Amino acid sequence: MPSQKSGSATTSRNSDTLLKRKPRVRPLSDPDMRYLYAAYRFGLWSEIFDADLPTAAFTEKALDLVGSVALDWVVEAQREDGAGVRPVGLILAHLLPDGRRIEPHIDWFPWATPRNKFEGIAAFIHDASRTYKLQIYIEADKTAFWDRLLKYRMLCKGCKIRDHYSRGEDAMFYYSVGP
Repeated sequence: MPSQKSGSATTSRNSDTLLKRKPRVRPLSDPDMRYLYAAYRFGLWSEIFDADLPTAAFTEKALDLVGSVALDWVVEAQREDGAGVRPVGLILAHLLPDGRRIEPHIDWFPWATPRNKFEGIAAFIHDASRTYKLQIYIEADKTAFWDRLLKYRMLCKGCKIRDHYSRGEDAMFYYSVGP
């Protein structure tokens, strides 16, 4: 029976429930290039890569992009039909000068469902925050997804940063509670 304290049944959530379907995060590997190319063909990275690149040219540019950051991971989640797991996103992170903090950037593949995204980012925060402090900057009008993670006590919300992207847009700052 839930506690009779005001709001206690709804405000305290366990992050284990997010990881129940066993989403996982692992380093990027060569076989993942086919998923990256498929995501590109569906429009991912259209603002940074030319349209209709052949596979070899895309692979070269994608490896340059991945090589420009210190850390990379693939987010895998269960397929909706229950037939195993598949990559649903790519996380690239800059290691900050102190060597303990990272600033990740997440690109979701077009076939990632909202559930895949939420469970996948929960797995990433759970795993990565064992080693690093996460610093995440989100456009101020796109914070609802991240605010949901606050309820699971996986992240803390920092402050609003004015004109963070130097294009007139504000950002919200989130950070992990570990290590």
